[in-house]
Amino acid sequence: MKISIITTIYNVEKYIEKCLTSLVNQTYKDLEIILVNDCSTDSSMDIVSKFDDSRIKLINHPVNKGAGWARRTGIEAATGDYVITVDGDDYISEDFIESLVKGAEETGADIVSGGITYIMEKHYLEVKRFLPHVSENMQKFTDYSNQKIIFLNNKIVKRNLYDIVPYSTRRYCEDTPVILPLLYYANKVAYVDNQGYYYVQHSESLCRRVNSFEQALYKALCSKELQEFFADKGAEYTQLISQQEFIMYLRTIKATGTPELNNYYKSELGELLPFVLKLMRV
Repeated sequence: MKISIITTIYNVEKYIEKCLTSLVNQTYKDLEIILVNDCSTDSSMDIVSKFDDSRIKLINHPVNKGAGWARRTGIEAATGDYVITVDGDDYISEDFIESLVKGAEETGADIVSGGITYIMEKHYLEVKRFLPHVSENMQKFTDYSNQKIIFLNNKIVKRNLYDIVPYSTRRYCEDTPVILPLLYYANKVAYVDNQGYYYVQHSESLCRRVNSFEQALYKALCSKELQEFFADKGAEYTQLISQQEFIMYLRTIKATGTPELNNYYKSELGELLPFVLKLMRV
């Protein structure tokens, strides 16, 4: 079983060496490590050049496209049976991939998830642990909702699922509109007891640089996409997405959006408008 690791790189010179060291030192060896350089302007690529491993494949974006596009580029180039994304400022334990592969072999699941260790700079914040189990049918969504981790990086996903659900190209909330459709199409989801994905949060993290207007806008866009996806899937699925939250996002957009921001994000706002008008007519 071949695993494709997709790592996007944009100005992560403080973190990329630790990240890549953790990837090349995995106990599971049948890997390809696809690095997508999204036009870094710091010394990240100088550090990358020091790694001499035939499993590493480098793709350079001609222009900066953001995390969503960078991940999609890597996934489209992947040749593995399963794919996992690992951000350039995160790292994983040496046995993390091996434990996920073992879970896939034992269960035949299309998606296998480990846990997460949250770190703020060098300080441990929280560990999210899962006991081994398998979810099928609506239980896939119940378990996911109970765990409240909108995150793909701690999971291996069958490569062919991304042919059905292409990775989002947005710069923010790029995982959110992808995970639930992947769960819908997955035969089952397995969980393993390994908290070896180290999610490093720091002052330069994208989630800490996005203002309240942008957060509300992109969350509203995600909600719109998910409502459209599940619209014809039956009542039990349409209930997965809260219309109340969507309305809350719209109110925040209205309350916090300045003319400058509205103009900058006019294409994104244009995506929302027809959907909002359609809801108003229902």
